[in-house]
Amino acid sequence: MLTHEETLLFFRRKPALSVSAIEKQAGLPSGTLAKAISGDRTLNDKHLAALYPVLLEYGYAEMAERKARIISVVNHKGGVGKTTTTLNLGKALSLAGFRVLLVDMDSQGNLTQSLGQDELDKQVVHALLKNEPLPIIPIAKNLDLAPSDLELAYADLELVQVVGGVNQLKNALAPVRGNYDFIFIDCPPL
Repeated sequence: MLTHEETLLFFRRKPALSVSAIEKQAGLPSGTLAKAISGDRTLNDKHLAALYPVLLEYGYAEMAERKARIISVVNHKGGVGKTTTTLNLGKALSLAGFRVLLVDMDSQGNLTQSLGQDELDKQVVHALLKNEPLPIIPIAKNLDLAPSDLELAYADLELVQVVGGVNQLKNALAPVRGNYDFIFIDCPPL
């Protein structure tokens, strides 16, 4: 079933669509979608049911099946703004209505700490080495974090020795990739 948030995201991704034409085609009262897009109203189940077949005609199914874009923020040097870039891009996109996951792959854990997460029960290293689900902490609306700390520094040697260790992050992200529009990976200096 189509949700209010998915509808808004669809229109953000396809700004060239005529809102009034889609309202007319779905049989919605004039201004309903415009008010929902501007944040002045929430679409109810009746509106969503009427919109669903119309949005399918305009490519909604393609969007629903689309997986997150994964973007790694990398540089050879430390102190060049990788963490700041990751955090700010993620926050900006989440404010624009996109669902964003930030993955802290730097063992210094600066991204995790900058988001106020200091005491960690689970972190990315557990998903990489123990095949546990990727730990995800909600930070704000549309913004989640997969945290790390110094324990990740000790995992490098183990990951190199594990068969297929280079694919562990890819495998950990696979089950959650469909839940997000963007996944940003804050990498350590190379």
